[in-house]
Amino acid sequence: MNERYLFRGKNDGEWFIGSLHVCSKTNHHHIIGKFAGDEVAEINLVYNDVVEVDPATVGQCTGLSAIKSYRGSRPEDLLIFEGDIVKGIWGCGGYAFIVKWVGAGFFADSDSFAVLKPIAESPGIKIIGNIHDNRVEDV
Repeated sequence: MNERYLFRGKNDGEWFIGSLHVCSKTNHHHIIGKFAGDEVAEINLVYNDVVEVDPATVGQCTGLSAIKSYRGSRPEDLLIFEGDIVKGIWGCGGYAFIVKWVGAGFFADSDSFAVLKPIAESPGIKIIGNIHDNRVEDV
């Protein structure tokens, strides 16, 4: 599966990663699961692999991987998602940035800089948290 088309969302304190489905009638957001917690499974379009998630927590995978993550060292732990808090952005020292989709791409945004930095240009990114579980000033 191409990581670029993965999404993540949170339900009852647990993160789920997979394909995103938004119901046009109810606007409920669902993740059709690939990873849930520590279990890894291929996507199967059956009811048991679908979980409703909080729309405010949904973020798309950038398609890029970090060199280190607070989540762990498995390949899926190193994927960078919209809403992650990262360090190691090229030319920006040890400042923390939030990964955001802006216009036509993923950028690192920080109150410390007036310019958005494209994350694809930074090969040494470390994921240190996310905006749903951590405040930027706490990481």
